[in-house]
Amino acid sequence: SFPTVPQQIKGIEAALDDDVTLEIEYMDTKRLDTAENKQRFYENLAYKLKNLPPYDAVLVGDDNALQFMMDYHEELFPQIPVVFFGINDLERAKKAAENPYFTGMLEKFSMTETIEIAKKFNPQARKVVGIVDSTLTGQGDQGQFLATKNEFSELKFMVLNVSDYSLDEFCQIL
Repeated sequence: SFPTVPQQIKGIEAALDDDVTLEIEYMDTKRLDTAENKQRFYENLAYKLKNLPPYDAVLVGDDNALQFMMDYHEELFPQIPVVFFGINDLERAKKAAENPYFTGMLEKFSMTETIEIAKKFNPQARKVVGIVDSTLTGQGDQGQFLATKNEFSELKFMVLNVSDYSLDEFCQIL
């Protein structure tokens, strides 16, 4: 359900040869990020893998999918290469890449440049606030945000996690 997924799929399809079959399984953790949803996804995928031919490779997009693959690679996809993309959490990506079957890329955004532009619009600014949530993606974004802190010693960095507040509370804080 994430808006960029159709474009990602088009890009993947454009890069693959015509004789490659792309099969897609969605975890759907952007809408339903629960342990039960992940368990049901695991059970469904395990059933399919037991009854279908093995894959030659697996692509995983987003932090939840990468974590799932890190947790179940040996069990579900032993010795099958994994390529990850759209990962926000640098530390998770580094940990995954320690496995010789894993490789991929981060979804880095231009945090430094964004703050520099914001400072041009508001040169008197003394504080920058990162708004995140408790999802794996949100925590990866938080890590990238805080990693930028050293480049702006004149600014106070603050993180607001929307998962910690009701909508009314969050609006009041803002």
